[in-house]
Amino acid sequence: MLLKANGIHTGWGAMDMHEQRQFGLRSAGLMIVLLATCLLAMGAAVVLRPNRFMSHEEEIAYVLRQRGVMLTKVRLAQSSIDTQNFYAYTEYSIYGADVIINLADGSVVLGRIGCRVKRSACFLSLGKLGIINQALPDLASDDLAVWLDWLDRKLPRFVLSTRAGTSAALAIGL
Repeated sequence: MLLKANGIHTGWGAMDMHEQRQFGLRSAGLMIVLLATCLLAMGAAVVLRPNRFMSHEEEIAYVLRQRGVMLTKVRLAQSSIDTQNFYAYTEYSIYGADVIINLADGSVVLGRIGCRVKRSACFLSLGKLGIINQALPDLASDDLAVWLDWLDRKLPRFVLSTRAGTSAALAIGL
């Protein structure tokens, strides 16, 4: 039985079968659009997430590759002065080390990394490559890295991530 007053429905029970079907289809369509939007937002967050670096070697290699430098290995070596400063100024956690870069052509480039704080505010100098006091990205903090590593392990089940260094990229051979 339809309950209409001047052509206007007066309640849920007042809808005929066609109107109920249309309402159900619209509701399902809206839910699908919302789900797709959430999935796209999650995918964009994963793809656009900045690179995380766990070591100074990784951040140096990243910066050099951005500049088109073909390298095979990055090594760091600390002198006794570097380690003395590290332990002498524990409240500042300063960091310094010599940088040894093995290039793809077999040559070796020597330089220096220095950080005002051990894991951040770092700069790189490689005179032979024309790099003087190049700012480096900060290293990932330990607490966030644990969560992001878990996300990297779990996320490939749902979405393939091509972000450099992820377990998903390594698993598919990128």
